[in-house]
Amino acid sequence: MTPGAAADVPDEGTLHKHFESVAGELTRFARDLGVRDADVVELRAHLREGRPVPHDRAAEAFAAAYLGLNFWKVAAALQAVRPRAAADVLDLGAGSGAAAAAALAYIDAHAERAPAVVRLTLVDASAAQLRLARRLVLSLGPVLRAVRVETEAVRRPLAAFLGRGAPVADLVLAGHVLTENARDADALLGGIRDATLAEGVALIVERPDDPVWRTLTPALEAGAVPRSEGSGRVSAPEQRPARWNGAGGYRWAALRQPRQPWLARLVRDYFACWATRSTAALARVFTTDATYAHHPFQEPLEGLPAIEAYWRTQVETQSDVRPRLLAVGYDDDRALVEWETCFTRDGRDRLLRGAMTLEADPDRGLVRHLREYYDSTAAPVG
Repeated sequence: MTPGAAADVPDEGTLHKHFESVAGELTRFARDLGVRDADVVELRAHLREGRPVPHDRAAEAFAAAYLGLNFWKVAAALQAVRPRAAADVLDLGAGSGAAAAAALAYIDAHAERAPAVVRLTLVDASAAQLRLARRLVLSLGPVLRAVRVETEAVRRPLAAFLGRGAPVADLVLAGHVLTENARDADALLGGIRDATLAEGVALIVERPDDPVWRTLTPALEAGAVPRSEGSGRVSAPEQRPARWNGAGGYRWAALRQPRQPWLARLVRDYFACWATRSTAALARVFTTDATYAHHPFQEPLEGLPAIEAYWRTQVETQSDVRPRLLAVGYDDDRALVEWETCFTRDGRDRLLRGAMTLEADPDRGLVRHLREYYDSTAAPVG
């Protein structure tokens, strides 16, 4: 099955030491910007009142107010998730570089197990933010002992950058950026997932009470990749930035790309067929000679035509189908899925719970055998 966090990681003491070292440099960096208190007050008023923030003009005020705080939020999430020491890091909506700095500290803590060179890509629509982020990364050179950083700054909106659909990094960071793109958060989350290399991790960090989680939560479930979630507060005195205002809550979600990403795509496609009751789309999921064991005490269906005929009687008669993927796991050619689905049939709302195994043909990239077990009573909801 897809592995969880890497086993060969630094202990908490070593990690914290590296985080503290980099945080000290961030404090000096923010202080040396010479931002006026009045500019920070104005920025916070914009944020509090929900007014658009001029990112280019307010770039240095952002760094002065939030660089240290956002660094510690991402550091805490990395310490909980423990991804492998990435050689390619992608920081989306990089801002002034807080998330990238936390990732570099984490990777550097791996010492001889760290890659000699970390390729860091910073993506942001603000030229001023990107300039600050590059300056910040350069300032970290003296405190990074194990790694050398090669930085590329890309000035582009997230949707345009992620629209290429190609995996680019084994650690993808999205810190406090999806809330600024809430209308497109579902699509952007898919792009973030697809930008993650095999066995890599995408890390999303937002405020715990941010409304964007109402969009992200179902999108995370539908993504069909192993995930973990957590929350916390940055409250220790040594972690509080200058001009601290007490807003230290955070919530994170980590998506772990399986070793065979195309298997996750097959799972997504299967449940998309169910949600849309699209029998015709099953040809993009199953081989023509696939078997489909839908009941433990019945012979499996054989061949795509038999599967389609079964769906016409059992699935097309449903409406308002809402599947949820509760847990997934993968190996080289197999996916295991625990699921539950609400739907309406004959005017009654029903809830079905089950688990399935999908065995795939790697050469054709399609499912050759499905076996599922479920609560056949389809109990009414409520």
